[in-house]
Amino acid sequence: MDRRPRILLLLAVLVVPFGVLDVAPAPHAAAADGPNCGTTVYKASGEAWQCTFSEGFSSSTLDTTKWRPLLTRNTDAQTPECRIKDNRTVALANGVLKLTVRKLSSPMTCTTKSGSTYRTSYIGGGIATNGLFHLTYGRVQFRAAMPYYGGRGIHSALWLWPAYMKYGEKSGELDVAEWRSSQPHRVVPTVHYNDGGADPDITNWACYVDKVWNFHTYTLEWTRDSLRFLYDGKLCLEDSWISADGLTKPAPFDEPYFLILNQALGSGQNAVTSSTAFPQSMSVDYVRVWR
Repeated sequence: MDRRPRILLLLAVLVVPFGVLDVAPAPHAAAADGPNCGTTVYKASGEAWQCTFSEGFSSSTLDTTKWRPLLTRNTDAQTPECRIKDNRTVALANGVLKLTVRKLSSPMTCTTKSGSTYRTSYIGGGIATNGLFHLTYGRVQFRAAMPYYGGRGIHSALWLWPAYMKYGEKSGELDVAEWRSSQPHRVVPTVHYNDGGADPDITNWACYVDKVWNFHTYTLEWTRDSLRFLYDGKLCLEDSWISADGLTKPAPFDEPYFLILNQALGSGQNAVTSSTAFPQSMSVDYVRVWR
């Protein structure tokens, strides 16, 4: 399993101003008629899922009541790409969010929250709902199109991260859809947590998506008992997780999580090379959440 570096633990700081993690966010103020998730969706029990969050990216600017940009300057994590927010990395047009990673014509100086600097030739973009919208259990759906590219170096991700890290290093991570350009027709869901090596269902590398550069739906259905990942409505992975390391189920997947969408460079066997083509973009049509 290609586990992303544990540096991602710092993302909780990256998207919260001043690194404040122990203060509960104010409830998100929905419109008078509530969020609209489109056609009513039903659970296996016949009960309807209730829409709690909907984003169609219909504005020309990012809705700051729902989203925070991922910025290197808000964290001490030195990612290969400098995470910034401008129209080169985060752009909205025609009802679509476009997140882009680019190679610059010359290196730039990237500054972290502590003031340390490093040089990089790459910039990337992402957004998250931390401090603005969290969920514990529910149905999350992204409609997204991955980059039109086959070759090493590019990584797109739609995922969830614990808002307060209740269990510290024992906390989990829910990757709804990860796309690696070195395997361009495959999208991968992964349940990250300490299972003591006993859980055979933490991921599935056999979920092929036809023409990933077209829009597809990537869905997580999360209950106290199971995690179901569906691509275009077809089950890709189901995991009932096996709590370990002193935790009891439903831990660690019983705390508030927030949403993250980001376009970045790859790592490991998908690391960027001199032949990696730039720019590369992931487009997102909508994000919807039900409870």
